[in-house]
Order: sequence, then structure tokens, then C-alpha cells
Amino acid sequence: MVAWLQSDRAMPFCAWCAVLLLAACVTQAPKGLEKIRFDLKKIDPNGLEGPPAGKREIQYQFCVPNTEARRLEIAELDPTARFESEVAGRAGCTADEILVHARTGAPNWRGRMEAVAALPYVKSIRRTPYGPISQP
Repeated sequence: MVAWLQSDRAMPFCAWCAVLLLAACVTQAPKGLEKIRFDLKKIDPNGLEGPPAGKREIQYQFCVPNTEARRLEIAELDPTARFESEVAGRAGCTADEILVHARTGAPNWRGRMEAVAALPYVKSIRRTPYGPISQP
């Protein structure tokens, strides 16, 4: 065994093992972040964006199946969630879904949003615009 470790093949093998071990240690990005359709980098740790004298929270929306179980699950994950039935919203809810409004300006806003985005039945999370929306 010692002779093998000193051989020419041992060094590439050890390097390959080190790469595999490092790859296993790298933390993966939370699942579902690709569903968030606005730039999270602009939002500070308090869930606010804008100039220092005019910071405001972001409101966002998404659709979930319109069942009591799903509404309870979302309410547990995000206490800021408000439900609005019979509205498609910017998120484009279907007749079997309910529109959910939530906001960033509360503790652990990012963790709550990531938990919602990781749910398989949430297709996208879109920012709720302020003021009128111009449709192309």
C-alpha cells in the first residue's frame, strides 16, 4: 500500500478524491430560487429597498392550490400571507388556485420566501407592482 501511494498514479487519484470531497462540502443554492421573478440583491437584510430616506418593503404574489391544507401550509411558512380568491393576479392563478400576497418587511423575510419557492406547487413568485401596470 505504501509503495502504491508513492507511485505516479497515486497523486492524480488523491487529487480526484480531494475534488470529490470538496464538491460534497459545497452548499447548494436553495431550491426554487429560479421561481422568484425579481432581483433579491436589491433588497436589504431588513426586507427593504430604495434610497436611505425612502426605503420600503416589497410585496409579492404567487398562486397555490385552493385547498385548506395548502392555505394552512402557506400561513405557517409565512405569517404575512394574505389570500385573495377569484383573482388571477400577476401570478396568473387558475380557477383551482388562490392568489397569495406576501411582503418582505418582516423578520426572516428571505427564509420565508425561499421556503415558499421550494414548494413544488408554487410555479413562480412575482413582485406586486405599485401603481398601474402597462400590459404589452
